[in-house]
Amino acid sequence: MGLNEIKLGVPVPYPGDCILRQIIGARHAREMMSTGGFYRPRELLEMGVVDRILPLDQVIQKSIEKAEMLGALPCEPFKAIKRNRVESIEAEVQEHLAERENFFLDCWHSEETRKRLREAIKKF
Repeated sequence: MGLNEIKLGVPVPYPGDCILRQIIGARHAREMMSTGGFYRPRELLEMGVVDRILPLDQVIQKSIEKAEMLGALPCEPFKAIKRNRVESIEAEVQEHLAERENFFLDCWHSEETRKRLREAIKKF
């Protein structure tokens, strides 16, 4: 898994950039977004991108168990904890979103990016 936007000629969308920096820290986020590299599951776990690595046949059952556990928690305190975690990101995103979206779209529609996308499509 990774973020290869840089190799295609566009930045990582701003909300995703902000969220990633909060989750895994600025150093790991910078590395992931600036290089466009892909990472093995163990590396993603060490960086904090994923919480667990499971065999494929356990993913659905463990996901259901986690959802049931979270769903059984008191709703109002859970909402407050989540709001505390995301409100600074939401404020940062809202402050700069229009400007960053316009830049993203300019990159997306640039001739260089169109060329990179055509090349990438050939690989599939």
